[in-house]
Amino acid sequence: MTTSRTFAGQGFHHVEQVMGTAVSFDVRDAVSGSEGLTEAVSWLHHVDRTFSPYIVDSPISRLGRGELTLDDTTDEVSDVLAMCERLRADTAGAFDAFAIPAPNGTRLDPSGLVKGWSIERAART
Repeated sequence: MTTSRTFAGQGFHHVEQVMGTAVSFDVRDAVSGSEGLTEAVSWLHHVDRTFSPYIVDSPISRLGRGELTLDDTTDEVSDVLAMCERLRADTAGAFDAFAIPAPNGTRLDPSGLVKGWSIERAART
């Protein structure tokens, strides 16, 4: 479900359901902000399609099941998994995207990192 509401002024509020959660955007300039919002929402849906352990044919699900190798994936997937590995090392294993049973029946679920990473990138659009 996607909703938008206009502010008493020039901006608007937009809520996008993506990655299993609601992402809220407060756009202060309706004219120049609309294009950025469209790009940000598109980016978040791309991330969901790529990294979701809930989507059976996502690259991350296929990688977790051994249907793909890391060499078969994009640089984006490799970079995220490298960030996950650094975070695992930095937290002495408290965060481990490779250890928790995932919704796709594998043990690969980088969504704990992906949600923050993707929102940070979306904010730059």
